Amino acid sequence: MELPDFTITAAIERQAIRIVETLDEMHKSGVTDRVLRIRKLNRIRSVHSSAAIEANSLTLEQVTDVVNGKRVLGDPSEILEIKNLYAAYNAIGTYSPFVVADFLEAHRLVSDRLIEQPGQFRSMQVGVYQGMRLIHAGAPPAEVPGLMDQIFEWGLLSNLHPLIKSSIMHYAIEYVHPFEDGNGRMGRLWQTVILANWRDVLQWIPVETVVHHNQMGYYEALRTSEQTGDAGIFAQFMLRAIHSTLFGLIESRETRRGEDLGASETIPVITLSDGVNDGVNDGANVRLDATDNAILATLARDGTLTASALAAATGKSLRTIERRLAKLVRAGLLVRRGPAKTGVWIVEEPQQ
Repeated sequence: MELPDFTITAAIERQAIRIVETLDEMHKSGVTDRVLRIRKLNRIRSVHSSAAIEANSLTLEQVTDVVNGKRVLGDPSEILEIKNLYAAYNAIGTYSPFVVADFLEAHRLVSDRLIEQPGQFRSMQVGVYQGMRLIHAGAPPAEVPGLMDQIFEWGLLSNLHPLIKSSIMHYAIEYVHPFEDGNGRMGRLWQTVILANWRDVLQWIPVETVVHHNQMGYYEALRTSEQTGDAGIFAQFMLRAIHSTLFGLIESRETRRGEDLGASETIPVITLSDGVNDGVNDGANVRLDATDNAILATLARDGTLTASALAAATGKSLRTIERRLAKLVRAGLLVRRGPAKTGVWIVEEPQQ
């Protein structure tokens, strides 16, 4: 099996720049400090969402109880899966992102007592099925160790920005499918490991929640990357997920008072779709409706307007306006400049 190639488009580069700018804004406005005060809640959300993507049926409240050592009525294997995944996430600070042995140790934690050989590359052929149809065949087992060495060596030597590099490695892990079980959880975990090595706060950002809310888009990005042989498509999806999560944390009322939240409460996040199937498109071809165009026209006249003022001007709810602003930011049609409270909106032309 050959490892996938990738194309770094202008859209990917713009998205990475937006994420860096948003992280800087979070730091300057104090949102980063508030996120760190609720880091346990955010980690629980990451664990719950990553497990839920793999069909774990425990609710966020049940996952919270498992983490807090309370008795939970549920499938014992699902409860163990949560305990294992939480332990692996808690060990993020001990992993070197480009050391295969650390990757295997993380899998040992993730799969402890769930499979026969946790922390070891698989010795049998595996595939991903949709019903009875094979949609992806993992690498032949004899090739797995060598391919994983290649992936991790590339990660160590590549000069790509960590945001882009982590997304490419996430896809490559999914593509090779190195384990008997736990490949999806490991791909998402290891992207967080790489990002946390770049900026520590990113280990406390529940990107997995946005991915879970956009699960079909996640799988579609994986499929499209495989069909085209271009991992860049999946990378663009993941960068959007990261930016959406950060944007949601800045905008959410709950995050602003986050230190008062209980672990069972919910932090609203901006999802990747807003009733519009824009998939992994860029701003050049994202579909806009009357509300989107009204927001752009209004902000072109006065970029200082707040989301509340836009809601009043357009006759839409505040939540609708927040979702649409996030959509327009992701599409590259709208950029926020300056501090959270006193910044301005800049309307940009679509880039072809």
